[in-house]
Amino acid sequence: MDPELPPDTGTGRSPSGDEDPGWPISFLLLVAAGAIYLALRLVQFIADVVR
Repeated sequence: MDPELPPDTGTGRSPSGDEDPGWPISFLLLVAAGAIYLALRLVQFIADVVR
């Protein structure tokens, strides 16, 4: 176990100290960045169509 990881406190973390195994925080950040990118592209596309 890495020394910098906090001990398991029984707050829903796995014993290894990772985030929930199904949804790591980096994956959620990647999905959020993709959603923001797609939203910006959609706004640009609509602006081009309206012009």
